[in-house]
Amino acid sequence: MCGFTGFIDNSGSTLNYQSILEKCHKTLFFRGPDQNKRYLDNENKIYVNFDRLSFFDLSEDGNQPMISKNKRYLILINGEIYNFKDLNNILEKGNIYTNKKSDIAVSLEFISNYGLDQFLKKAIGMFAMVVIDLLNKELNIISDQFSQKPLYYSIQKNTIFFSSDIRTIHNHKNFDLEINKNSLQEYFNKGYISSPHTIYQNVNKIEPGCKLFISFKNKKIKVFEKQRYNTLQVPHTDKLGSKLDITRIKSTIEKSVLLHLESDVPIGTFLSGGIDSSLVTAIASKYNKNINAFSLGFRNSPNYDESKHAKLISDHLGVNHHICYFDNNLLEEKVLKTGEIYSEPFSDSSQILFADLCEFSSKSVKGILTGDGADELFGGYHRHLTGVNIFNNTRNKLIQKLFILLINISNTKLIQYFLHILSSQYPSEKINRLKNSISAKNIDEFYNLITSQFHFRDIVKNIDELKNEHNLLKNLDYSKYMMWKDLNLYLPNDLLVKSDRASMYNGLEVRSPFLNIDLINEIMPLDSKILFKGGKTKSILRHILIDYLPKELLSVKKMGFSAPINNWLKNDLKKLKEHFLNSKMLSHELFDNNLIKKNIEEFNCGKENHFEIWSLLIFQIWFHKYH
Repeated sequence: MCGFTGFIDNSGSTLNYQSILEKCHKTLFFRGPDQNKRYLDNENKIYVNFDRLSFFDLSEDGNQPMISKNKRYLILINGEIYNFKDLNNILEKGNIYTNKKSDIAVSLEFISNYGLDQFLKKAIGMFAMVVIDLLNKELNIISDQFSQKPLYYSIQKNTIFFSSDIRTIHNHKNFDLEINKNSLQEYFNKGYISSPHTIYQNVNKIEPGCKLFISFKNKKIKVFEKQRYNTLQVPHTDKLGSKLDITRIKSTIEKSVLLHLESDVPIGTFLSGGIDSSLVTAIASKYNKNINAFSLGFRNSPNYDESKHAKLISDHLGVNHHICYFDNNLLEEKVLKTGEIYSEPFSDSSQILFADLCEFSSKSVKGILTGDGADELFGGYHRHLTGVNIFNNTRNKLIQKLFILLINISNTKLIQYFLHILSSQYPSEKINRLKNSISAKNIDEFYNLITSQFHFRDIVKNIDELKNEHNLLKNLDYSKYMMWKDLNLYLPNDLLVKSDRASMYNGLEVRSPFLNIDLINEIMPLDSKILFKGGKTKSILRHILIDYLPKELLSVKKMGFSAPINNWLKNDLKKLKEHFLNSKMLSHELFDNNLIKKNIEEFNCGKENHFEIWSLLIFQIWFHKYH
């Protein structure tokens, strides 16, 4: 787990490359505080800085950049290859020997001897990597199937720049950085910017399961191919309806947790008290009786506090439990750090809380297991079950008209009562999104609307119409379709971004055992009736968890990992909000400031548009820090 920056500069510029790398190092240092190493090749104009957070082979032998024994390949990997011991066994059977303690050394020699494609077929891990073929003057930029680690790149003025942090590109004068207005509008709609796009024109993020092939022969940078080498496969119709094998699924999860515990440094878990984190912690405690589990608590906000229930679970499992109590006194300072932590505009409502928990945990352990991916894979969100029920019920024109009438009345309690009649329930804080989704023409439009914020959908001036790609995946029922979209959009662009940026800012590695291809291949063919048995979300995981926890500990309603954003903006962050959202601080070139003024006035009068105001505040903090 690390951070790296590199560039191949064939522009003919006479720049101080050492100075550029030093500036990049200062930006990236938090991602890899253990060791720093550089590679400078003046002949090929290749310059690389690498900052390392050590997990396997803590010695200097595990440092990067690393060059293969045959001197052909230069490798940079941010992440971990969990099954490197299996790869090393393959090497040794072929009488190929390397530093078997290092996952990077093993991976490098595997690529050198068997090729990159074979490595990508066999490797299990989370990684963003660059492989440079020094002989053929070729470069590959690669992401794992889920984009668990970041990798940005840009090609301008016959120079290619690649980095774990988009901010480092400011250090190279060959790159023009102009705000991408379409990306900015997506940010205000979703709270994130989806790959391959970024906040800047001509700067991209590598997409999940992608490999970008680039040549720098004859001192010319040329992109040859972007290939999806290992994207998640949508199950075919004839595979749907597969039989449920709980024992096999449980075994796959256990094996994945055990594999993710591989490390030469201490690993802990995040324990919210929900199904996902409880299961991961329970399994991890089987293999490590002294494992540390970390929870977030609120002393003065009981509606957000899950630490008491998490403690009951930790006491039953006998793990070492630590509670991080959120401190509002430093809230303004924490919010001002968001631009630095997340590197580009990002406004997940729990981003401050998660960063706090990561900072707290990093004082005791170097790695953490989480339950990320379980909701997307096993059907854990309201939209997967209740949302689909509401969509189906409102296809009847009469019911849809009644619902739209209720929407116009804008009485949330009345809407909740109407949903109860339809045998559906939906969280009151998410009713506003539901209101705007009912008139959707199809399930794809419904998904896009129910996962978007509305009040700022026209906030950015002079942009092209945002196109939503309609890929209805007709072989999936609506619930499975929603889950599939979340697995491919929401998970990599929101949850995993939050997980990586907040943890790495604090020198902490986060690992996600549910993000396992074998597990996905077992779950995706299952029919929704199996996934939502008894009308409950994540019914499979609930069934498995009974083997680890008593039923009374499973009956507590999950609160969700969220923050009191509305309250913060009206109290603790009021002065900060007024400062950054003042008309003098807003860009007249980017925004419709009249729309912003209208929404701020409505927020001050009690309208529930706080997520939009929050997104604007976070953007303003980022923009004024870096522009």
